[in-house]
Amino acid sequence: MSLTTKSLPFWFFFVFLLIAVSSLLVKAQAPIPSSVEENREPHLQNLKQLTFGGQNAEAYFSYDGAKIIFQSTRPPYQCDQIFSMNVDGSDVKLLNSGKGRTTCGFFFPDGRRIEARVTSGRFIPRMKSSAPMLTAPD
Repeated sequence: MSLTTKSLPFWFFFVFLLIAVSSLLVKAQAPIPSSVEENREPHLQNLKQLTFGGQNAEAYFSYDGAKIIFQSTRPPYQCDQIFSMNVDGSDVKLLNSGKGRTTCGFFFPDGRRIEARVTSGRFIPRMKSSAPMLTAPD
């Protein structure tokens, strides 16, 4: 079948119709914008970034909600270490000796002891407390 001058109007109409229908389908799949108020997440409001730089992970609140314990790789350390901070981001402290790779730090319910795991070296907590601190097995 060859295109002739008589069939060109049909083909122009067919291509126009195909483009029109496909553009309607694309518009039908586009998300419908909604107001910002409708999309508010009620549980995640007043967010504040607490850590900057480095790689930070596994953060947990103390039982009283005043502190956060987390693992972080940041200068001058070459691998994950256990740190704590106040919930407002202040008073960041290294809690272990800085040797070996550490993970899974958490506060005990009494708020005076912590626990963590270390791959090498000995976990020596640096948290001021009147109670004895636990050490992780080597």
